[in-house]
Amino acid sequence: MLKNNLKLYFRSLINNKSFSIINISGLAIGMAAAALILLWVQHEYSFDQFHATKDRLCEVWNRDVRNGKTNCWNTTPKPMGPAIQKDYDEVERTVRVNYDFPILFTYGEKRIKASCNIVDSGFLQLFTFPLLKGDINSCLDQATSVVIGKELAGKLFGAVDPIGKTVKLDNQYPFTVTGVLDELPDNTQFKFECLIPWRFMVNIDGADDYWPNNSTTTYALLKPGVNVVAFQDKLKDLRSRYDKESPEMVTFLYPFTRKRLHSVFVDGAETGGRIQIVRIFSAIAFLLLLIACINFMNLSTARSEKRAKEVGIRKVVGAQRFSLVRQFLTESVLIAFLSGFVASLIVYFSLPAFNE
Repeated sequence: MLKNNLKLYFRSLINNKSFSIINISGLAIGMAAAALILLWVQHEYSFDQFHATKDRLCEVWNRDVRNGKTNCWNTTPKPMGPAIQKDYDEVERTVRVNYDFPILFTYGEKRIKASCNIVDSGFLQLFTFPLLKGDINSCLDQATSVVIGKELAGKLFGAVDPIGKTVKLDNQYPFTVTGVLDELPDNTQFKFECLIPWRFMVNIDGADDYWPNNSTTTYALLKPGVNVVAFQDKLKDLRSRYDKESPEMVTFLYPFTRKRLHSVFVDGAETGGRIQIVRIFSAIAFLLLLIACINFMNLSTARSEKRAKEVGIRKVVGAQRFSLVRQFLTESVLIAFLSGFVASLIVYFSLPAFNE
């Protein structure tokens, strides 16, 4: 029975090629477009959500009133991180990060420029970036240690184990490779190729303890169970204790996982950000799918008028109302499944270009 019904359904599709092609392709394109958009939306929501400490991880921000307007920004003085960790028991650890510092690596005859982040030694304990080789607890302890990415390690050392090898940075500073990181995922704000200890910068340039100089990014990991709202009140007077030039400036913590989508402030209030684009595209995906479904139903309704004779003949020869309903529903479901299959192929073959 099922076999005969399937033959009947496929024969109906083949006999009405134009209808079948238009209906299947229209629904498939709508499904594929919505799927691709929703993949992008999911990717945006997944940004930096893989860190094990994400629920306790915050970025340190400043708030200040100038000319009647409240401004918020996420660069801080270099001594702020150590001061927060020293003064507040609620904080488990702080880490400072200087982004995108270009460094020339020299190993033998090879010279490769790489993008580095200068970080405190606890960086890899706050952020979950898989370390393929080396000790996550000590690989950034020494001032002349360097942790490099898997791709950079391949360019410099080929198949040779890089751990313990000495490289020169900017043709003058010898560093020892103490760790190799796996490739960074696409859904993170970090794009470094290597990590250099903060102590190295201190040894070269000295400790910058000038509080009015907002020049680095500071992250704070709160201890489990800490009430963030209550802690924010305690943090307000930090700047007034240390920065005598800007005592009115307020320090606050911003959840790290919200930074990608929400970190746009207007007059001191969070007003959205990239999340608005994500919501717009989510609505577009829904509307595309809705339009494709409406088009599918309209075409099916238009075709039903041409099948009135077929329905009449089937009723004359004894077909029951339920069997006719089941036939048309099954045909619609079959077209939907075929459209879904075609949409999957479209998504599969377009993903490489789409990812680019």
